Amino acid sequence: MIRRLAVLLGAITLVACGDKVVGATPTTTTAVDCNLSGVTVTPAQVTLKVGDTVRLKASGGTCGQPPLTFFWKTSSTLASIDSASGLLTALKPGAVTAIATAVQNPAIQGAAAVTITP
Repeated sequence: MIRRLAVLLGAITLVACGDKVVGATPTTTTAVDCNLSGVTVTPAQVTLKVGDTVRLKASGGTCGQPPLTFFWKTSSTLASIDSASGLLTALKPGAVTAIATAVQNPAIQGAAAVTITP
C-alpha cells in the first residue's frame, strides 16, 4: 500500500512508500502580496490658516479583508482633529502631523504634514 505524505520542506511534496521516499515533486506556492502597512492619507501635505479646517481621509491595506477603519490624532496642540471623521482644525501657527491609526491593528499608520500659518 502506497501512502502519500505531503510535507512542506522548501516547497517540495514527498511521496512515501513505507519508510522510503519514492519520488519528489516540486509544488507551487502562491503568495498574495499584501502591504498592510501601506496607509495613504489624503491630502498628504496641506497648508492652512489659523481657523481653517480640512477633512483628511485614510485608506489602505484591505488584502481581501473588510476595509480598515481609522482613528485620528495630531502630534501637537497646534491643531485639533475629530478622532472619528478626520476633520482637522488649525488652532495656532506651526507644523503638525496628523496621524491615522487602523482600529484593527494600531501598528498600521499613515500621516499627513500640516503647516499652519497666521
